[in-house]
Amino acid sequence: MQFFNRSSALAAVTACMFGATAAWAGPALKSAHGGQVRALLVGIDKYASITQLDGAVADMRDIERALKKSGVPAGNIKALPDLEATRVAFVGAMEKLVADSASGDLAIISFSGHGMRVPANDLWKKYEGTDGLSEEFVLANYKNSGPGTQEGVMNKEMKAWLARLDAKNVDVIFVADTCHGGGLARSVSLDAPTMKIRETKDRPKEGENKFVPIKMTEKEMATNVQDLAHVSFLAGADRKHVVPEVTINGKPRGALSYAFAQAIEGNAVDKGIAVTTRGQLFQYALQIVQQQSKEQQLIDYLPTRAEPKAFEVPVFRSADGGTPDPIPVPVPAPMIKVFVLNGTAAALNGVKAITAFAVTANKDEAELIWDVAGQKIISHQGDAIAEHVTAQNLGGTIDRTFAISGIDALSLKQVQAISLKDGGKLYTPRDTPVIVASGLLNQFLVIFNIAGNGQLQMLTPELSGSGKIDKENWTYQPSVTQPFGEDRVVAVSSPTALPSLVEWLWAHNQQPAAALVPEKLASVIAANKGVRIGTVGLFTEP
Repeated sequence: MQFFNRSSALAAVTACMFGATAAWAGPALKSAHGGQVRALLVGIDKYASITQLDGAVADMRDIERALKKSGVPAGNIKALPDLEATRVAFVGAMEKLVADSASGDLAIISFSGHGMRVPANDLWKKYEGTDGLSEEFVLANYKNSGPGTQEGVMNKEMKAWLARLDAKNVDVIFVADTCHGGGLARSVSLDAPTMKIRETKDRPKEGENKFVPIKMTEKEMATNVQDLAHVSFLAGADRKHVVPEVTINGKPRGALSYAFAQAIEGNAVDKGIAVTTRGQLFQYALQIVQQQSKEQQLIDYLPTRAEPKAFEVPVFRSADGGTPDPIPVPVPAPMIKVFVLNGTAAALNGVKAITAFAVTANKDEAELIWDVAGQKIISHQGDAIAEHVTAQNLGGTIDRTFAISGIDALSLKQVQAISLKDGGKLYTPRDTPVIVASGLLNQFLVIFNIAGNGQLQMLTPELSGSGKIDKENWTYQPSVTQPFGEDRVVAVSSPTALPSLVEWLWAHNQQPAAALVPEKLASVIAANKGVRIGTVGLFTEP
């Protein structure tokens, strides 16, 4: 791997972002009613006969670490990684979870691995949709014939267990970081690294399905999760979309599990607030998954009822609301890895960037893929970020990649909701995308864009304006014009005006200053209470 020197300016950026960052002591996690917390966690990368995954075990470990850090006893956590996730082990663990849990407790269930859709069992076929298919969570030893067809868990079985816990007045959070069909939110470049999807289509062969379900009542088979008052359900995708594995902190992961682990540590609410509600959990997961997947993943959740009370229900609490721990946590500065396509590493000679970067021969580990001949940049996720890219302006895109990573890290503990009204897609000049930032009544709002070439573009407020918002939502309808690629719109909200940030952004308007943004935002957070940050990507093509 060939390394390129970092400019002195980067030292100041990383010192502000990472050197002065304080850790938060893990709050003592309890159920909303003060009861015990128990968890069953599954993460499967190694499958006996179907496509391997890379980030499912990391998901399980992220949640496990968050629970332990938050004071949940190790004896209350059952983890089933890889080949330990057999049907016998899972059924036994679920039955024990139901038996051990008492009224007022919290049961956390997470599954990271493959999902699929299979013909519904005759026992519950009448309760499935018109397509006659059931959703299955695929376990490690699954095979499409013989006894291996038993190695799965059906959605009807999960609903039966959820209904039993609900009947005992046990609060439940079920996180399913898997999918059962559909597609990505956008098509990706064929030049991008191979993207792992958490779905298999390797159904049991006809006449080979040996599956024997758990015993359940007719009422349990007909369970609608919407009707289970104690159950909060988060799914990695709806039926129209899939769950991709994404790179977070340099390793493959599921974005939903990552967001949930962050929420357990108290990041879905302001520090000092002990209770996390269902609505806060859902909104936090929606925004963090959107940012970490770069809008490629659309999660689902239940209940989806419109009644506000359904989202005001507390799902867990901490005893101290997350007291600051003064011990600093050093985080290494990122090294942006670039893969050169249709050219040689020598093409990077003379590239100037504030951010440290290196050329790599391994496309799968690259954050950026530079098509030298085509003069375009492709992200690790497979999106075309910028066009007309040469050695003279590549540095701006490298700096932009560092900046977005830093902004996303800052927003984990103070997230602002901002999204595309239609959920996002690959837009053309014929489209009219609408960006919506929400939860802004009586807040002060600053919005700016980071273009694909790293140029900053100030959107609001004007230099002389305060940016105060007198309504719940702020909307913006950008035009889809050249240059095409990705624009990353950043929203910063605060209960007080942020004149220093506004002045700084206008001073750097239309300049390739993306690498300096995390440093500035970190200083704004340090000087102002209640600052929130969120981002959304606008992807365009001719």
